[in-house]
Amino acid sequence: MKAILSIIIFSLLSMSTSLLNAQSNFKQGYIITNDNDSLIGLIDFRTDKSNSNVCRFKESEKSKVQTFYPSDIAKYRFVDEGKYYVSREIIIKDAPRKVFLEYLVQGMMNLYYYKDWDWTLESDSEMEYYFFENPDGVMMPVTKKPDEMVNYKKKEDGRYIGMLGSVFKDYPAITSHLDKTRFDRESMIGLAKDYHTITCAPGQECIEFENDYAKQFMEVKFSVYGGFQLLDYEFREDILKGFSSMSSTYPVIGVQMNVLNPRWSKSFSFQVDVSLSGLKGESRGASEVFRKEYKLDALMIGTELGLKYTYPSGKFRPTLEAGLGYKGLFSSSTKFSKGYADENGEDYELYSSYKLPSSFIGYYCGVGADYLVGSEHSVFFRVTYNSYRNVDKMNLFQFKFGYTF
Repeated sequence: MKAILSIIIFSLLSMSTSLLNAQSNFKQGYIITNDNDSLIGLIDFRTDKSNSNVCRFKESEKSKVQTFYPSDIAKYRFVDEGKYYVSREIIIKDAPRKVFLEYLVQGMMNLYYYKDWDWTLESDSEMEYYFFENPDGVMMPVTKKPDEMVNYKKKEDGRYIGMLGSVFKDYPAITSHLDKTRFDRESMIGLAKDYHTITCAPGQECIEFENDYAKQFMEVKFSVYGGFQLLDYEFREDILKGFSSMSSTYPVIGVQMNVLNPRWSKSFSFQVDVSLSGLKGESRGASEVFRKEYKLDALMIGTELGLKYTYPSGKFRPTLEAGLGYKGLFSSSTKFSKGYADENGEDYELYSSYKLPSSFIGYYCGVGADYLVGSEHSVFFRVTYNSYRNVDKMNLFQFKFGYTF
């Protein structure tokens, strides 16, 4: 079992390292060149940080990928995701840079969003920037340092309130409630819309575009499965000396939930597994003066949390998974009897019981494959190795056949 476990872990690490950089998440979109020409095709939809630095574009699924930087094109946009990026030059810490800013509001007061990693902070944190562009084309940045813990209390950087005050200094109707403004997309978009309400002429539409900031990009997939497990149960030596282990074969059924963010990776997902199975067995041992036997029966519920890797292309997709788990036993019964012969040859019978532990913790790892049925669903097969400990020990293999919705 240790050899198999080592092979599974090594495979998981090596495959994830070699293929992580090859991830892509192409969505329908178009780019606008510096000559104001439009090119329709597919754009790699990644994280906010990645989208602000590079645009990876291809005209069709089989076309070669073209890489565009902020100086190469004027803008690009995703059709269904509501994300819109424009090439602009900004100044951060007195240093100019050209980036793709995410367009949040387009109108009389344009609003953009940008995320950047700030290595000067003690925590090496990402910094968020909102850029308000007034009708004269002046870009006014608003930013906020991450919250810090000082003397076990959260310290918040509130200087962004003053920055907003400078942006809207000529509009008391807005500045009067800035002290209650949160530093998030919803609030910043709300301020830009308030500006349009105040300055826009009656009957005129002043907002040309508003980003769908509330749209979710997480995917959740559910699976059901059935199968069987091969279990090896090891007893405490001081309790059942002479009966070191017991083998059990039992059916298993379960459900899984996988949560993934394709903008980060189409291969890795967070996995939750809940299963129902059991263990059942008996054993006997005897010598000239001693004999011992027991019977064991219990139901078992399992909960596992971990990561799953799925090869991102093709209909047949190998998978690897690993994580931590919990096993709980209920409706359990274990009975055993002991007997010995005295010097006169008479047999004395002693009956006793041993209460099984109710919970075990441990880890699991597994390999398998998904086979796509259509574009979203799949059938799958998994083999997982599980190791759990309490005062007793359980090692088991589970063989699962299932369907993912």
